Amino acid sequence: MELGAGFNPELTGVENIYMNGLLMGQTREVMDSKIDEIVAFADIGDFVNQPVKTYSSGMFARLAFAVNAFVEPDILIIDEALSVGDAFFQSKCMDKMRSMIGSGVTVIFVSHDTFAVKNLCQRAFLIQSGRIVMDSTAKEVVETYRNMMIESRRGDEPSTTNALEDFLETIKRVQNDKPSENETLPISTSNLLRGKEIFDKNAAYQRTQNGRAEFTNIQLLDTNGEQISEVVFGQEVVLRMVIKFNSDVDCLGMGYHIRNATGIDIVYTDSRFNGMKVIFDARRDEIYVVDWRFKVELRQELYDIACVISIPVEETMNYPDVCDFVPCALQFNVVSINPYMSLGGGYVHWHNDLTITKVGTS
Repeated sequence: MELGAGFNPELTGVENIYMNGLLMGQTREVMDSKIDEIVAFADIGDFVNQPVKTYSSGMFARLAFAVNAFVEPDILIIDEALSVGDAFFQSKCMDKMRSMIGSGVTVIFVSHDTFAVKNLCQRAFLIQSGRIVMDSTAKEVVETYRNMMIESRRGDEPSTTNALEDFLETIKRVQNDKPSENETLPISTSNLLRGKEIFDKNAAYQRTQNGRAEFTNIQLLDTNGEQISEVVFGQEVVLRMVIKFNSDVDCLGMGYHIRNATGIDIVYTDSRFNGMKVIFDARRDEIYVVDWRFKVELRQELYDIACVISIPVEETMNYPDVCDFVPCALQFNVVSINPYMSLGGGYVHWHNDLTITKVGTS
């Protein structure tokens, strides 16, 4: 089914609302009671009184979704229809669908938007060439889909253009101009092996590797270098990555995701956002330690950390060659000793400079 099937391009938006409602078994009286809600949700202004053939794809999607959502269906099927709407409208639609699901409506959501799938769906199917190849939780299906995308890109030859060479030289200059300001935690063989058995067990889930470089351990440490699994709100921690090279690599970037229990990415960063600090000219059998230092200001909950290392294959680094991707490297729990820091309304605390100024009396 296609969202908006049955719209007549010659009729106005209002006329199509009534006609579409009748096609779905609603009476004229029922549509009279819903018309104001539908028009307000679609929010296309006076275009609602214009022929649908004059609409942009975004306006068509707005009106089609509004009609389908407000006729109280038992099953709502949406096939990539929201991708044409603006961000605010997409957010409204997601909220509406969550509300519908909560009231017992079955929503079948077809999309390549992995964030939206994890945010909306509990169960997911992965479909390839018309066949269902996986039926599981949304989180597991999305990870499998991402791994399939990574593997498919490996069939392409890496870029060897001058643009890539210029890009690597730019990274070197930026990295050399910005020395590290972080305090370095002690590094020893025994320290780097702590928790390795747990890491190896966690890392086996949905891991993707190309064999050129790999994580041998990933740890969450406090500022004294002690391994931790529970973090107090506002605490400064170090995410330590131990990386081994199995071949010579000219340039390696790294990054991590912090995800909630349903697999939604709450925090993401990589070496592009941190002064272009990457590993250059690594040789086979070398081992590097990468430390990320940050404050944890997240809502009280259990979180996963996913980690990735990759080789850029074009100057924008949009399509890197993934060396190792570990969707669940470790888990940690956030607790709070301050009742005002429970953050019931959001996941992340945002620092602000607050200024209050009295300007007089009225």
